Amino acid sequence: MAYLFGATDFRSEVDFQLSCSGYGAYIDYLHWDGDGYSGHMNLAALDELSNDGNFANGFLYGSTPDVGRELRDFRSYTGSFGDGSLQIAISADSGNFHIDVDRFNPYQDVVNFFGHAFVEVLPSLVKSWF
Repeated sequence: MAYLFGATDFRSEVDFQLSCSGYGAYIDYLHWDGDGYSGHMNLAALDELSNDGNFANGFLYGSTPDVGRELRDFRSYTGSFGDGSLQIAISADSGNFHIDVDRFNPYQDVVNFFGHAFVEVLPSLVKSWF
């Protein structure tokens, strides 16, 4: 999703939104992989995220790097913490996670669903085929 902000600004946007969300406090360790952060998070974050009105959750994590079993996908409502939607995909089994920012939150409404599908996911899939 680095195309949304430009290569150098993308990491800053992820850092900013993670800081604004307050969920950085649950992180034990993390590393930047170019497309977001991966690492380990205290599982207490799952209860907080499940009850946080700034986030929607669901099962659309197909392009998320593998973080383990029993994956839970949480996405902030677009604009809640900055430009786009903070995505936190966390394994309920291990606490491993991947965090990034997408332009659209597919759980938010039909416009965001199709925006995510056709502007973010489909172009990445087509690019990976060639």
